[in-house]
Order: sequence, then structure tokens, then C-alpha cells
Amino acid sequence: MSLLRVPVRLALVAGLLVAALAGLAACERTVVPESYVARVGDRYLSEDELAVAMQARPTGLDSLAARMQVIDQWVTGELLARAARAADLADKPRVERRLQDSERAVLADAYIEALYDERQPALDDSEVQTYFEANQERLRLREPYVRVRYLRFASESEAQPARAALVQAVRSATPDSLWRRVAETYAATPTAAIGLSEAYFPESQLRQRLPDVGAVFRQYAPSQIAPVLELGDQYHVFQVVDRADAGTLPELGWIEEDLRRQMLIDARRQLISREVQALKSEAQASGALDLPD
Repeated sequence: MSLLRVPVRLALVAGLLVAALAGLAACERTVVPESYVARVGDRYLSEDELAVAMQARPTGLDSLAARMQVIDQWVTGELLARAARAADLADKPRVERRLQDSERAVLADAYIEALYDERQPALDDSEVQTYFEANQERLRLREPYVRVRYLRFASESEAQPARAALVQAVRSATPDSLWRRVAETYAATPTAAIGLSEAYFPESQLRQRLPDVGAVFRQYAPSQIAPVLELGDQYHVFQVVDRADAGTLPELGWIEEDLRRQMLIDARRQLISREVQALKSEAQASGALDLPD
């Protein structure tokens, strides 16, 4: 990774984390928190608030560097806001309107979150199955899906015995069962290796998960075991178990996670739509809402 990109990435991430704290920073504190990491006047950034914001930190990003970036930007923002209040800028019409817009957006988001917590849509297996069966034509694969067995090693002397064990497993009457034994014996993280082999993944997603070997998957036919491949400074053992081309009607298990996610999004949209309509009717009935004809 270019060294020039690291500070930029940290700055972008810190900006996102600070945004997560914006609503908290806008509130006046009357009680000093038990543990805080920064203070500007009577405003505090608590350790708990920082911990919540840091949960948005991408995997692999230096936690100490991100933490210091968040704290620094929070302090900077509070100092600038403090100066703006001292200059009575909050009373200027344009600023006042923006503050009102911000308050409305924060409150609306808070109500939606509370609505989800109270009436979170639940999806049982039968609903997912029914939706899948009713929408199969629309759910045809848009790209190839691939199922693989994969192991990675630091040396060829480690990789060759693992490949030989994989060959024996595939030739047996119970390849999946014996493959699990191979993974438990040779994989650095057996659970991950077994989990990867049990699911079909979009080819593009597999290329992201396995960047070293993703580009060579298409060179091997389904069920074919590749020779030990030396790529970079590591040795790779893998088999393309199966491949489903774009346009194939998928099995539910291949897309169930994405399907549940989309169904949940749709259910939430319907929940919000019904709630907004109910609030609108209530406001009109009480005379609190006027709409153009």
C-alpha cells in the first residue's frame, strides 16, 4: 500500500467516525461522564461514545491512529463551534435554519431506529422459501457462482501432502466428509476452510476473498483439482467443486443470505411507509398538518 494513501484513508475514516458522534457532540452536558477522553468547555467526549464510534473502523486499520484522528477532529469541531457561539453566529437566519434542518434529520433518524427496535420485521424460513419460489425467474444468477475447496501454505513441502489428501478425499464415496478431515488436519483455520467450501459464492466475491488464486479459477473445470500453485510467496491448493453460469436458476442456499437482507430492507420500507401514513392521518385529523390541494 502506498504510504501516501494511509493518512488519507485515516482522515476519511476519522471523518466518518466523527460523523457518528455529531449528535452526541451537539448536546449540552450537565453531568461529567465517569470516563472521558477529551473536554472542550462543558462538553465531553466520553470513552463509551468513542468506543461506539470506533466500531465503524474498517478491519486492518490501525486502531490507535484512528482513535487519535477521531479525538483530534472532535476537539477541532468543538473549538470551532464554541467560537461560532461566542460570535452569535447561531442567531443568524441561515445558520439557524441549518441547525433546525439538522435537528429534524437527527430526530427523524432516532424515531426510525426506535421503530425498528420496537417492531423489527421477523422473517421465518417459510416466508423466505415462499418468496424464493415466487420470484425464481427474477432471481436467476447475474454472474457465475463457484464452489471451491481451498488451502494456503507457506511452503511447497506443506502444500503437497495436503493436495494428496484432497485427491484421496475427492476420489472417495464421501468427499465432503473426508474433505472436512483434510481441512481439520492441514488448514490454519479449519472452520473457515470448511465454511468456504460449503457455499456457492459469486465469482467476483471469491476473487476478492481469494485474490491470489481468484484469477485462475476459470482455468479449471468443475471437480478438477489444480496442481500446487506458487503465487507470490505462498503455495495454494484448491479444487473447483462446481460452477453455475450466469442465467442459472439458483438453489435457495446459494442466495439465502442476500435474499433475507433484501426482504428485510423491503419490510422496513413498508413499515416506515405505514407509520408515516398513520402519522400523516393523525396530524391531519388534529389540524396539525396542511397539505396543498
